[in-house]
Formats: sequence, structure tokens, C-alpha cells
Amino acid sequence: MPSDQSDSYSCETRPGPSYLTRRYKFHSDHSFTFYQFYYSDHQCQSPAYSYRIRGQLTVGGLTFTLDGANEAMYELEKVTLTVFQDRFAMMLARQLNGSCPGMVEPNQPLAIFRKYVVLDNSRDVIQIDCTPGLGFTMNELQMIRQEVYQRRVENTGIVRRSESLYLGDIHTDFGQRVIYRSKGYQTPLRRYDDDSEEYCTVCRIVYNAREHAPPILPRIQHKNIALAGGWVSIHCEVRHIYFLTRHLIFFDNQTWEGHYHYYRDPLCQFPKYTVSVKGTRTAGEPSAIVEGATNYKFTSLAMYLTPQCDKEVERFNSKNVQCGKRGAWKIGRTLDVTSAGGCDVIGVSLPHTEFELIKTVSDAEMGVLLFTGQRPSDGQTPNKESLRATSFQSPLLYCSDESPFEVQYTENSGDTRSSADPKIKITISNSILLSVIVLLITSAVRLRLL
Repeated sequence: MPSDQSDSYSCETRPGPSYLTRRYKFHSDHSFTFYQFYYSDHQCQSPAYSYRIRGQLTVGGLTFTLDGANEAMYELEKVTLTVFQDRFAMMLARQLNGSCPGMVEPNQPLAIFRKYVVLDNSRDVIQIDCTPGLGFTMNELQMIRQEVYQRRVENTGIVRRSESLYLGDIHTDFGQRVIYRSKGYQTPLRRYDDDSEEYCTVCRIVYNAREHAPPILPRIQHKNIALAGGWVSIHCEVRHIYFLTRHLIFFDNQTWEGHYHYYRDPLCQFPKYTVSVKGTRTAGEPSAIVEGATNYKFTSLAMYLTPQCDKEVERFNSKNVQCGKRGAWKIGRTLDVTSAGGCDVIGVSLPHTEFELIKTVSDAEMGVLLFTGQRPSDGQTPNKESLRATSFQSPLLYCSDESPFEVQYTENSGDTRSSADPKIKITISNSILLSVIVLLITSAVRLRLL
């Protein structure tokens, strides 16, 4: 069976922040060879250091942690570290000595371009593991999901097929990272093949990289963030074991709407309920922590709920739930819960303020993408400055050129008067995805990215 490779298709941002690209190759004998390249800038143009990672991967059945994902077990055989910049050489030396005292002379930096073995489980050597001090872990391999996307290219009619590999997310708290078991996904990797060279320049650059020759990505000219318009999820998203799609609309008068559609399944085919909010937004200064991003503050002032299955109707009508008028809920009936102060059953009270991180990126294949901040891994909401994200969720796609349709909000759960705007326009892009084919890996087959 031939080996397969998945690569980053953009400069990734992990919590911290740290900026990286990944080049992951899976071999037919269950072994893998990975490269992680870290950078000192958000455009992945200035390499800082890299890891070369060898090991074995065994893929099991579906995990109980998250529907639609397979659990997996991995064993690291050897990890090497190479430093490219002086500014990181001293920091990494101290971190290494924290796990393996004396590995580096006290107060001495690591040598530039020298390969340091930081983990070795080879049978013919004394086993060493200096990775804990580096905060290095490959626990992302404990949860795996593959998806195949078929997308119609705008104005051409061409259907383009791409394959993505989703691995477990990284804890937003650095101190919890090594022991964390993923509950969601990080930025997916894209399978590299001959067609990738045509539409994914970054894929080709990352594919051709080597341990001592890290990829240097093209510079992107960032423009001022223009939020006005509609933005929709590209695929079914995961947030703390929940499945959802998002649709955000920003208006020129500094107001916004958010429509969050929750589902029971990882393909977002079986709806649970929809949460719609309206409020105001305030733009701040460019982030001093995450390059290329801007700080925002979003306030939710009004909220509407629509249960879409019997179970949610029963939950919202429960006498133990303070979520509007008991007994008023029906499938497909949208109620205004603003006067009730939100809904405790979904953990939202009004008014509600969140400190947000925003950036926009122009993608040659998809169009303009909007990135919002990654949610804290411990389930908190970023309702204070200290919880503002340092990394991003899955991107949203700009879609304001689509024909909108209207949703009528005519019910109010608190009383008989309706305070809802009778015409809230929702823009839906109907050309994003033709289909999503999920490849669930079983224990009887090896990991192969088709």
C-alpha cells in the first residue's frame, strides 16, 4: 500500500500564540514521519525551529469522546529538534534542561542548525524523553477523522475534490496541553496529490520542505478588516462535543446578528435547535499578541430560540428551566427569549459580552475567509479580557453576493407582545459544498488518505 501525505494549506495559529506548518506522512506499515515547522511570524516566513517526529499509529473504532471520529493509539520512536534562530536557542535550551538536566550546558543556547535528539525509544539505545519541558505532545493523534469534499468552482461548473484529515485540538492553556485529551479538531490537513499544485501553492511549498529546509510561505498583503456582510460555515463544525454551523451578519451601523444551528450528528443533518442573537460590536486596536488580527468586543442584546426536535422541545418546556414561558415551545416555533434574560438551559444570559479576536484572509480557492477566536478548552466563554483567544476557529466564508431570504420572528416567549424584528435577513450560500463524504477508519484497515 503506498504512503500518503497531508500538509498544512496555510500558516496555522495555535494557542499561545505559536505559528506553524505541518507536513505529515503516513506509511503503509503503520509508521509515520511528521515535520512541524514553527515560526516567529504569523505569515510563516521566518522559521524558528522544527521537529522531526517518527512513530507508529494504530487506528481503532469510533471514539466515545466525539461522534464521527476514530480513536487511535500512537507510539513515538524518535523526535529531533533543530533551531534556526538565535532568539529561540536560549529559551529552548532552558526548556530542555527542565526535563533533562545537563543536556545543555547551563546558560548556553542550543546550536543553530544542529539536530538535537529530544526523545528516543529505540531498542538499541537508552531511552530518553525531554519533551515535557518543551510542552511537546502528539496527543492530537488520539482522535482522527477524514472527510472528502466535492465543491463546484464558481463560474466554471468544475467539481473539485479535496480530502482533509482532522486531528484532535490543542488545549488553549499551555499547562494543560500534555495531559489534554481532545474534544474537538484543529485546523485540518489537506491531502497532497498532483492536483494540489494547480490550486494550492502553500501545499506544494510545504510538501517539498525538509527538516533543515523549512517551508517559507508567500507573503499575504493584509487589508483593513471589512466585516460588513454575511459569513457562513464551510463545513459542519465542532465546539466542545457539539456540532453546529454558524451564520454571522455584520451591518455598517456596528450591529450584528448571529445564527447558530446545532445538530445531533457530525454531518449536521439532524437539527437540535437554532440560537439567533442580535447586538452591537466595537472594534479595538490591532492585537498586540496575535499578529494580523484585531481585537473586538461583541455584545448580545436580544436572543431567539427555535427547537427542532422533540427532545429539545421537552427540555425547553421543563418546569426546572428558566427559558421563557413554560409550555410555549413547539418544533419549528421561534420564540423571543430576550425579556426572559436569555436561556439558562443553553447557558446564555442577556446582555452577554464577549472579547473576540478577528482576522480576514483572502483564499485563492475559497474566496474571502473570516476567522474568529478559538473558544477556551475548559468550556468558558471569553467574557473578560484575560480569556480573549490567541488562536482561531474554523473559518467562515463570505457570502453576501447570494440572494437572501427572510425569516419571520412572530412569537415571544415572555408575553404576548413581540419585540422581535419582523424581518431579519439571512443570507445562505447554496454553492459552497455539493457534498461531504465521510471516511470513517476502522481497526481492520490502515490509515490511508485515499
